[in-house]
Amino acid sequence: MESSLNLQAILTILGAAQAVLFAGALLGTKRGNLHANRVLAALLLSVSVLLTWGVLSHTRYMLRVPHLAQLHVPFQFLIGPLVFFYVRALMENHNGLGRRDLWHFVSSLICLVYLTPFYFQSSEYKLNYLLAAYRSYPTEWHVRTILLMAQALAYLVIIIATIPKLRVRKKDARAANIDPSDLFWARTWVGIFTVIWLAGVFRYAFDYSVQTNLIVPLFFSAFIYVAVYQRLRRPELPDNIEGGVEPAASAPADMTAIKKYEKSTLTKDRADRYVRRLVETMEKEKLYLDSELTLQKLAQRLSIHPHHLSQIINERLNQNFFDFINSYRVEEAKKRLIDPSEKHFSIIAIAGEVGFNSKSAFNSVFKKYVNMTPSEWRKTYSNGH
Repeated sequence: MESSLNLQAILTILGAAQAVLFAGALLGTKRGNLHANRVLAALLLSVSVLLTWGVLSHTRYMLRVPHLAQLHVPFQFLIGPLVFFYVRALMENHNGLGRRDLWHFVSSLICLVYLTPFYFQSSEYKLNYLLAAYRSYPTEWHVRTILLMAQALAYLVIIIATIPKLRVRKKDARAANIDPSDLFWARTWVGIFTVIWLAGVFRYAFDYSVQTNLIVPLFFSAFIYVAVYQRLRRPELPDNIEGGVEPAASAPADMTAIKKYEKSTLTKDRADRYVRRLVETMEKEKLYLDSELTLQKLAQRLSIHPHHLSQIINERLNQNFFDFINSYRVEEAKKRLIDPSEKHFSIIAIAGEVGFNSKSAFNSVFKKYVNMTPSEWRKTYSNGH
């Protein structure tokens, strides 16, 4: 069997190289969601290993370096967990992996342990093994592929079932304290994972052979070029406020925010007056009940420049605009949910009354601030009134 390099292999190996470059860029950046960047980098590096192995196998260059045989297999079982961790990091702002997360790597570890005796075999043994596999895939490869597809399907179910923020409508993302671009990319990677899984099932069902082993890698390569490139070019923090929309940051008064306002003309005295005016107006007029309230609308009502309003909310109140508004909405909802005079109102009705456009956004924000759902809050505290 002679080694040969074709267009499919070239496109795939370029995809692998691009994945490594993107992973390096993600690990080197100090902005945005660092945990999500690290998980995505790990995902891309794992994908690059699989793409490289696919090319070596498809072109038969693997026969020249038989000791590389099967080294890629444990990485296959990392893709599902890493996609899950990445989507979770985007949607739920997880800062790292805990001990309970380690079980997600058990399947990869089991695979590694199972293959360890093979890794210590001689070069001749591995070469004969590969030659036989090129003629007909061994039974263990079929079993492994079925297990891999089952694991991938399980993670699709886990992602969709356990991360409710994925189901938030785009127009409600800000109200739910979700960066719309994070919501887009989380859904994009779930879509990528789904397409890859379907491609793998299709290949296994119709032509499971060495001639088709670049089908899935080619899909990965295409998505790496399109999705990851767009992800990296998206600015994490815009320099200007457009249409009253700010990034949904969890720590607005960090060094990035300070740098953002370093050329501001806002003086300390004016900032003090603006904060008092803002709080008094919000408490007296309850402007947060307006579901269409934006930074610009609030700034116009207070006669404050939008940039200065953003600055005092960030620096003086240590919040971003949507956290600030949602904190008032949640407090109002807490009162109404246990008010005997409003017990006949449904939760969705109260959500609308306090400024939320959907029940899913209301539930997400309420649980963030209160650590229980609106229905749990009503059930727990309404009996005491």
